[in-house]
Amino acid sequence: MKSALVLVVSGPSGVGKSVVVKRLREEIGCRVSVSATTRKPRLNDGVMEVDGVDYHFIARREFEKRIAAGKFLEWEEVHGHYYGTPIDPVHAAIVGNSVILLVIDVKGHASIRKCKDEFITDCLKSVFLKPPTMKDLRHRLLNRGGIDHQTAERRLIRAKEEMKHADEYDYVVKTKNKEYTFKQFVRIIMENIH
Repeated sequence: MKSALVLVVSGPSGVGKSVVVKRLREEIGCRVSVSATTRKPRLNDGVMEVDGVDYHFIARREFEKRIAAGKFLEWEEVHGHYYGTPIDPVHAAIVGNSVILLVIDVKGHASIRKCKDEFITDCLKSVFLKPPTMKDLRHRLLNRGGIDHQTAERRLIRAKEEMKHADEYDYVVKTKNKEYTFKQFVRIIMENIH
């Protein structure tokens, strides 16, 4: 019998999270949690972000009401804007025996690990993606477009801090190449839904 899986996916910027998540959604039907934020939509590779697809863009006052009502699985304030994972889609995925992917940072993962909702914690697993080397990550960041050298260096500093938390995850996957990474995720998912 298939069972639900709430899979947290974390890793430094440029490690390939969005590539593997997109493929898991398209090829094996995983759901992807859409985060909420109080920041305005912005251009991403020349395309304006879409409400409900990239993020749920909501007003600060509304976000704070939802915090008070317990409508977020995790949330935090970053650079003056709130970001959070709405809890209702996670509950809906569990009820539907689906796999839902939560792409969040290490702070969000730490918050979720403290969750007292057994409905969620009973089917919660986490994966941390690591680059093969820091040199490889630097190369990826500098060649992905739209990121200058200074921004890449800031992200590398943050990546080193984030990687200190890898052992807090159920699984760690080193991103050797896209195919390897995808197969590791499929293996992890299959291990946890049967």
